[in-house]
Amino acid sequence: RGLGAGTPLYTYNAGLGLAAKLGTRSHLGQDELDAGRRAGEYWGAQSVGVAYCLNHRRGLQVLVDRCTGLGAGLNASGGRSEMLYITGESSVDVLRQQLTDAMTAAPTGAAFLTLNSDIGALSVALAGALGRPDLRIGTFDFGSPLVPLLKNGT
Repeated sequence: RGLGAGTPLYTYNAGLGLAAKLGTRSHLGQDELDAGRRAGEYWGAQSVGVAYCLNHRRGLQVLVDRCTGLGAGLNASGGRSEMLYITGESSVDVLRQQLTDAMTAAPTGAAFLTLNSDIGALSVALAGALGRPDLRIGTFDFGSPLVPLLKNGT
């Protein structure tokens, strides 16, 4: 109704492709597939052989796109990626156990791409607690859990 009445529509965050189809005036966000690909290319240049994309919301297409892009970018350098569904977002104990299991089983030098800052910050803490400084952790989205990590250079 709003667009038909001439009301300008602005969108943000997810849905770049849909925003263009709707005729929005502007969209503030990123192409999720491209963003994931760039993460994969970055880690490929760092000689990461395997990366795990931690998807915390099964069925949310933008998160699948980030993980798919990661695989495409990493595959270009001979690496591989795997999307891991983590289901413990509503329970920190379950989430912590899922991340611990994945990190313990990961080969040396593996990378973990989280899709939100809370899980990113927890992943950094767990890698340290597990004595796995070889693991690389990256995340999408910036939030307050990351501020202390950035300040201390983690």
